[in-house]
Amino acid sequence: MTTGAALERKWYVVRTYSGHENKVKAYLENEVIQAGWQERIFNVLVPSEKVFEVKDGKKKSKTKTFFPGYILVEALLDEKAKYAILNTP
Repeated sequence: MTTGAALERKWYVVRTYSGHENKVKAYLENEVIQAGWQERIFNVLVPSEKVFEVKDGKKKSKTKTFFPGYILVEALLDEKAKYAILNTP
């Protein structure tokens, strides 16, 4: 007899303000460390790649975000993890 579904690690998509993905990632990672929730929230990712573009004859590198306005979070989504994610500014 089971009392409920066992929690498992899954990836979740979290919507953020476009252009603020890295700030949200840094804040959430800091909260995880301070609260000791490393066993609940494992990875926070901003899917991006470094691209090079030539402008005015100069080669510049730029980081392009694949999904502007979104971050990916790998977590065991219990109440504490959900609270941490939903209450991230």
